Amino acid sequence: MIFCKTSITLNYRKHLAFVFLGFLMLFCLFINQSAQAQKPSKSLDSPIFKIRVQQTGQSDGVMFSSTLEQTYAPCSQWVGGSGGWQGTPSEFISNAGGLGGLKPKMNIPFYIKEYTGSANGSDGSKAHVVTIGDGLGLWTEQSGNNTCTKQDNSSDYPSRKMNALFERTESGARITFDAGLVSAGCASYIGFVNMYQMEVDPALVKRFCTFELTNEELNKWQFIKKNNVQTFSDDNGKLTANASLYVEIKEPEEVKVEIEDYVSWIPKANPQNAEKSGNSIKIKATVLSKDGIEKPKEAKITFLLNYVSEEPGICINGPVVKGLDMRFTKEENDESKFEVSTSEVKTKEYVDKTQVVVSSFDFGAYAELRVIAVDRDGKPLKVTFQGNECNNVPIPKTELGSRIANAWLNKEEVIGLSDDWDEVEVAGQSAKGDGLDLYAKYRGVLTIDNAVSPEHIRLHPKEKVHFVIDKSNKFDFSRWYASTKIRAYRVNDQITREKQVDYNSSSASRSRQGGKYAVECEIVKGLIEKDPLPLSEAEKKAGKKPGDDPLQYGCTVGNKPREIERSRIYPDRIHAMIVRVVTKMNAALANPDAPENAEEMSVLSSLGIPLESIKERLKAIDENEIKILTEMMVKLSAIHEMAHACGVDGHMNNKGLEDETLLRTPSCPMNYLYTKERRQFVLFRKLGGEGVFCSNPPDNCWKQLNVK
Repeated sequence: MIFCKTSITLNYRKHLAFVFLGFLMLFCLFINQSAQAQKPSKSLDSPIFKIRVQQTGQSDGVMFSSTLEQTYAPCSQWVGGSGGWQGTPSEFISNAGGLGGLKPKMNIPFYIKEYTGSANGSDGSKAHVVTIGDGLGLWTEQSGNNTCTKQDNSSDYPSRKMNALFERTESGARITFDAGLVSAGCASYIGFVNMYQMEVDPALVKRFCTFELTNEELNKWQFIKKNNVQTFSDDNGKLTANASLYVEIKEPEEVKVEIEDYVSWIPKANPQNAEKSGNSIKIKATVLSKDGIEKPKEAKITFLLNYVSEEPGICINGPVVKGLDMRFTKEENDESKFEVSTSEVKTKEYVDKTQVVVSSFDFGAYAELRVIAVDRDGKPLKVTFQGNECNNVPIPKTELGSRIANAWLNKEEVIGLSDDWDEVEVAGQSAKGDGLDLYAKYRGVLTIDNAVSPEHIRLHPKEKVHFVIDKSNKFDFSRWYASTKIRAYRVNDQITREKQVDYNSSSASRSRQGGKYAVECEIVKGLIEKDPLPLSEAEKKAGKKPGDDPLQYGCTVGNKPREIERSRIYPDRIHAMIVRVVTKMNAALANPDAPENAEEMSVLSSLGIPLESIKERLKAIDENEIKILTEMMVKLSAIHEMAHACGVDGHMNNKGLEDETLLRTPSCPMNYLYTKERRQFVLFRKLGGEGVFCSNPPDNCWKQLNVK
């Protein structure tokens, strides 16, 4: 005995469409007249009515029965023409103010959204169907030891196929439908007596598959109950069919998903142990429907993490670790209750509520959560989050298309900016951006401050950011910010790779021209440089020795952080310069009339200070004072050379050379000390360069600052 899921012929589909339209109009009319509602109380693409067809019969000496219940909803697009309407059937109903707003002869197509049913034969054969998705059924039949299954194909787009038609009439409405059977349709010969293939009057089949509704019945739609009964017979057998039309207006079966602290949660990693999570977020699922009055409905619930970020490391630098940035862990999810893998957790039993934990292993971790629930009948349950049907929920809460937590965007007041935004500006500086995009600043960086081990910070998106390797603690980070309005952070060799800071950022080389680099503020001891730069031919002819330049107190090669070969300061040369100046002043004051001291006496006289006062001051300049003066100049030189590394030329003359005699802006860190200013510095600690970088032409050092 074989049971067959049949389909109606083209003519019957046509009648079916008209019937279905009438049904839809009836539903909307009821909604409009109930509680002054202008729209249905539930989504128009949700099921609206059900038709149950029960068939019993006999063929070739075998008794059989089939019960098939089909739930109908408006098609997702028009079938058979929309009359010029551009929207969906559901939108058409809403635009008309409900089904009651449809005029006679208007019709709406419906599809079968859900299936359930079974069939049995006296020869031991049986069949059943369950819903496995929107408009998708899993059909199974068994005869003897043979079992056959068929699964409807989602690529056939069930919601686009008309299985019933609602037609508005002058007297009410008409619904035409397909009286199907429960079968996988696997047999080559259909043994079940089928009304569509029996030699009977087609008008009997048409009448059976049509429900006529009055306006009064439409007005009491929630109480509708219609039955059609018909007996068919021919030489092959006899069949009695009973079709019931009814409406179930009830809250849909639903699983409600809640995410703890969803709005405020921001992912973290663990800088002390990258293999451990930094923080986690709890996800709760509750089955809302009930079986009977008190007993909660139960379901098996699966939690999936899709599109999980997989950035290297835990932030843009630091430990290089691999793996998903967001995971389910067995430590946080009880294996006695769940089947646990990195990206999936599934309840082992049917539950009415449960809770799982998602752990973060990156400061920029991102994933999309999907929750699937199936009841004991194998029926998928609707899943909702924050009142809306849930497909994919971003964790953390983000803007559409972003990987950055809304909580951070709101805190930093940068809502609406894209993840790859790198346009931060400092007024008056030509360069836009700093070489780190918004997502990189959000992921943050490990820096060295006063802590024993590196600490993680998220970077301010509205500040230009610079990184400095400062092993000798000579670079004044606060002074740099005051002079440039660019925030500098301390890093070291352990948390950079050949001075690149964002080596853990997958987009660094693609979107930021090769990444973000730190500049090392290098202190070189001694008067002679051990690894000097090659001399030019002119320097060789002048008799200059490699690495021996007593008047060079700092040296930077390159003018972009990523291109810097060296940025050095020579404190011993500075110390030697101060000693030379002190020696020359003492010698001149001790023998002012000596010809060899004439130039020095002229300089001292130009200071506008009595010579006796200078003598007294020189007496106080001991080795400790010289160390203080040296330290002052070293710290200024660190700012000065760092500016060279960030594109600043310095105070140049009209030949493009550094010139000590210019003295255009003494407060600019790029100012050079000339002979007179050196004496003022040694005597009274008047070094200059304590202000912001100058913005005056022709130098305009402020404008040139560029940390990319």
